[in-house]
Amino acid sequence: MFLNIITGRAGTGKTTRCLREIRQELERKPLGDPLILLVPEQASFQTERALTGATAAGGYMRAQVLGFRRLAHRVLQEAGGAVKVPLGETGKRMVLRRLLENRRAELRILQRAADMPGFVDQLAGVLGEMKTYRVGPEDLGRCRDRLRGSGRGAALINKLHDLQMIFADLETFIRDRFTDPDDYLTLAAEKIGSCRWLASARVWVDGFTGYTPREYAVLSALIRHTAGVSVALCLPPDLTGKALPETDPFYPVWETCNTLVELAAR
Repeated sequence: MFLNIITGRAGTGKTTRCLREIRQELERKPLGDPLILLVPEQASFQTERALTGATAAGGYMRAQVLGFRRLAHRVLQEAGGAVKVPLGETGKRMVLRRLLENRRAELRILQRAADMPGFVDQLAGVLGEMKTYRVGPEDLGRCRDRLRGSGRGAALINKLHDLQMIFADLETFIRDRFTDPDDYLTLAAEKIGSCRWLASARVWVDGFTGYTPREYAVLSALIRHTAGVSVALCLPPDLTGKALPETDPFYPVWETCNTLVELAAR
């Protein structure tokens, strides 16, 4: 169990180092514990080709190139949590339309907007983004209560009321019937500890400048429950111990680095 952060500017060999370490493990033991290279979904095919070319045999058995969602799917397949039927994007929009109709008389701000073309798509996007950043209906309720106590923001209070109500109805509708794909990473973070497939795995993470709260939760679980995690970040090594202003071009990645270190310490 460890976290290793690989830093360097673009083109200095961070990806090459990850591939080299995986290749060395494959040469040492072609069959053994899993070696996982975690990359953005859109880069998985390109990375698979690069990894294949980096191995002397032109192929491998132990290594896997995965994105966060694919990793979550593998975890839920083994540890449970994916037994309910997934609710697709079209199905979610149909459910939201029904919930809006059921709550029409109680909506304060969104009542007229609910009939506008594209509104359900926009609402689904907003609720999906909230799930990405681990914001739930109860968080909206607390924010609304704080605003009400301050005596300001009546329109925002009413909008939060409508969003909380529809969000809570959606969660209740889904809970015992379906699995929301937006919840895969949250479920996987909870199940990684009981996933025997990952218990002795090595993990490399490359190609990201930052992570969402759900992805941080997955990384935290991987650090705790695997043999070790190496994360490559596009950051000059001499900046890791310094304080950077928000205007610095490397600030987002520097902040990611600090968050990972704090996460590992916890």
